[in-house]
Formats: sequence, structure tokens, C-alpha cells
Amino acid sequence: MDPVDVRSASLPALFDPALPNAPMLFGILEGRLPGRAIADDPRAATLAAVQSAEGIAFISRTTTQAELDTALSGLRRDAIVGLAWPDDATATAVPEPPARTQDRLGFGPIPASADRFDRLRDELPAGATVRPMDADLLARCEWRELVEGAHGSIDAFLEHGLGLCLMREEEILAEAYAPFIGGGVAEVGVVTSEAHRGQGLASIAIAWLAAPLANRGLAMYWSCDTDNEASVRVAGKLGFGPPRRFSILLYRQRAQ
Repeated sequence: MDPVDVRSASLPALFDPALPNAPMLFGILEGRLPGRAIADDPRAATLAAVQSAEGIAFISRTTTQAELDTALSGLRRDAIVGLAWPDDATATAVPEPPARTQDRLGFGPIPASADRFDRLRDELPAGATVRPMDADLLARCEWRELVEGAHGSIDAFLEHGLGLCLMREEEILAEAYAPFIGGGVAEVGVVTSEAHRGQGLASIAIAWLAAPLANRGLAMYWSCDTDNEASVRVAGKLGFGPPRRFSILLYRQRAQ
């Protein structure tokens, strides 16, 4: 497995669009997110692996255990790896036991144009406003470092992602993000200021974010840790169906 340009035309078709966190994967392949790729043949790949700047990795469809082992070993040659892997995978090939596992839930994708979002937008509290993120506003946000790390810079997030805040005058009530966009789907997330939690602001913020996503013809995807009960409740309120369980399988870099 050798390094290959992440925007190589042969790569996207190798990957299952139903993989967990697929908007991140295809965002890398489409050049919206930083990342790296390795493949069995840089000119005509049949086996490939992609990894984000933050270590989340994806392996293309494999037909044998040897292919899966080769791809995972190739990733681990150069970095710590967090492999996104569906718990309901039916393939006979399975990854080797990881050093640690992070249990996750994936929801969707669902259309961003659903009627329920119109109703949620009408629940915006009196005196609250919606403000699209710019560099000055993002600099004040709780999740600034997360989106900056994923994109490499604030400017890159503002170019390739999307975000907005619910505000009361200059106070940030909630932050809604679409940091990963790829394959026609946006992964969305939200954080509410601690002083304003329990008021339904998270679902309202995402409903307002859904409007510009719908204008771009994008669907929405949601993911969270299995023990994040608040996030699961918000996903249900937004209309996401039953979750699909998956894991981030964490591997140490392989000794040379």
C-alpha cells in the first residue's frame, strides 16, 4: 500500500457510502477536508484506505481477510488509527482486536427539507436571533478548536463547512455545525451553552441549519457516543430514525 492523491478519481467508487461517518470520508475524497490516502495501485486502485487529519480512518470494500489486514497495516505504518467500523458488518473479514474501542451511534441520513424543521424554526424564543458564523463569531464559540482541528484552519471551515449560532444580543445560546460535508450528506452537530440547556435550543438550532443545507440539496447525518443520552434525544426530536451502532477501533502505530 502506497500513498495516493486523496482526490484520485478511482477512489470514491471503492468505498461503501453507508460507512459510519461517511460525510467525513467523502469530504476528504472531494477535497473539502484534509486527509491522506493509501492504495494498492496509485494509478488504478482496487483497495484503498483514507484517514482524516484527526486520525479517523476508513477502509474500502474488501473481499478477503488478507485485503483488510493489508489496508489496516498500511494505515498503522505511519500513524495512530481510529478505524470507523459498523457493528453490523456482515463481511467475513474482521479487523484485528484494537487497543481500545469507542462505541458510537450513527443516525440517518435524512432529508434536510423535512416539514418538521419548519415547525422547529417557529419555536425560536422571543428575543433570540440566528446569526451565520463568521471568523469573529467562531472565535467566541465553544467548539472552535474542534472544527479548526478538523479543517486545519478557521478559514478552511468557513469555506467548506457551515455553522450558525442562536444569539440573544451578543450572548451565544447554542452553536450548530455542519463540519463534514461529502457525498451529498452533511454531518451535523450542536452544543448549547450550559446556562441555557434544557430549553430545546439544540433542535431549534439544527432546524435553522437545515435550511441552508436543504438549499444545497444536502441530506443530514448525526452521530454520537452511545452513552450521550441528550444527543440521542435531540436526534429523535429532529426525526432521525433508529441508530446504527458502530465503533471507532483505536490502534497504536505499528513499530517499524
